[in-house]
Amino acid sequence: MKRFLSFVLIALITTLVAHAQKQFEGELHYRSIENHDQLVVDGSCGMAYNGARNTKYIIKGNKVLFVDECTHMRTLMDADNDIVVLYNELIGKGMQFKYSHYEKTYFATFSKEGPSYMGHGTPPSLYRFDKESDVVLMDMQTEYIKGRIENKTAGTDFDIYAIPSYIMPKAYSQIISYGIDIDNLIGKLKWEQTNLIKPVLGGLGNKIAAKVMSKMVDAKVTDMSEAKTYVLNELKEIKERNVDDSEFTIPAKISINKSESPFKVLDLYKETRAYLLKNNMYPTQVNKEVIYKIDDEWDF
Repeated sequence: MKRFLSFVLIALITTLVAHAQKQFEGELHYRSIENHDQLVVDGSCGMAYNGARNTKYIIKGNKVLFVDECTHMRTLMDADNDIVVLYNELIGKGMQFKYSHYEKTYFATFSKEGPSYMGHGTPPSLYRFDKESDVVLMDMQTEYIKGRIENKTAGTDFDIYAIPSYIMPKAYSQIISYGIDIDNLIGKLKWEQTNLIKPVLGGLGNKIAAKVMSKMVDAKVTDMSEAKTYVLNELKEIKERNVDDSEFTIPAKISINKSESPFKVLDLYKETRAYLLKNNMYPTQVNKEVIYKIDDEWDF
């Protein structure tokens, strides 16, 4: 009888927790601050820059539209139809890939399996995420999680504030946390990474590596052994609303190029960066030093 009552109690608790959660539909607004060493900025082909970044997520079912309001890049993720489309209205161009290919590269950076290159996985040597405590964020119960990932090129520390009130689609967690397996709403995410320069340069190719090293010398970078990154991302606004399917429609004026290789997207980022720089729109700060502390209130 005691065993039976225990099973009933567990089932009841599980049911109550499930009913307390709900699938999110609407839009989320985030504000982040980024600081990268020069090697990281140059190697990113325009994806990374030093400064603040405003982003938005429009979500319905398994569809997610990610909007980078600073670089004007948009990413449409449609797992049900095996499609990922990245495009920029400023240059009128975009690229389409198979979702199943894209999630094994960029969406798997911080996954348990690690990203796949040329069909070969690169699992991390250390992968640890532990819940530290329960806190309150935006008047909601929140789990504070600390993590650490290590592989042959980098070590990364994480502080994550996950809000279990909402169940989020896989595409959302893949793009906001680069593949960390958390299916709840992210309230805050901080990650600090130290890259080992020699292994990273070895993967860039001789010409690109030489250019990066030259820029580092010109910038008078004294430590040639490591390159650091520090990113803080905070949820600023939750808008629950009905999302119309038309919000995921790609404008007809955008020329979409289909590709089997997700790495081809770097060409789109390079062209976007060139356009933004030419038109004095590139969202970067003058200070090139990597800053590792910020006020709790994030006073930007």
